[in-house]
Amino acid sequence: AAPTAAAAATATATGERYGAAGFGEVSGLLSEMGLGAEGRRQLWAVLAAVLLLGEVRFGGGDSPSADPREGGQAFPEDPARLAEVASLLGTSAEELEGALCRRRLVAPCSGSRRRRSSGGLVEIFRPLSASEAAAKRDALATVLYAGVFKWLVAVCNEALSGGG
Repeated sequence: AAPTAAAAATATATGERYGAAGFGEVSGLLSEMGLGAEGRRQLWAVLAAVLLLGEVRFGGGDSPSADPREGGQAFPEDPARLAEVASLLGTSAEELEGALCRRRLVAPCSGSRRRRSSGGLVEIFRPLSASEAAAKRDALATVLYAGVFKWLVAVCNEALSGGG
């Protein structure tokens, strides 16, 4: 059976020069540092999601003020790819699409008939253009990768200090 895109991305996360043997070595070293099987699985899943996020492309208009009824709102060109990323991140494809393709604004409520949230605030959702959605995709990938890096440095520091 051919490997899935997630499996290929996970293998790529350790670098082309390492291959399967290097992946096993890195996984073993993480285990020696005290990172359990579930922690390693989550690490590979987030790294695979970061890599796959870069492959998510958006269709739709490229005007920030585009009317969604006129086809201006961004949408994922490959919903299956977006669903794969969402699954790796432990969320739904609908939630991820909403986070990438719409801007959520929260404002004080003053008798508005719009959907109200708690605390006297109103939520307003504005559709994004394809380029704005791509910028949000890139920002999400950056934040995820930075978070993994920071967390992994903390794991290594803990292990080196004798705590792991």
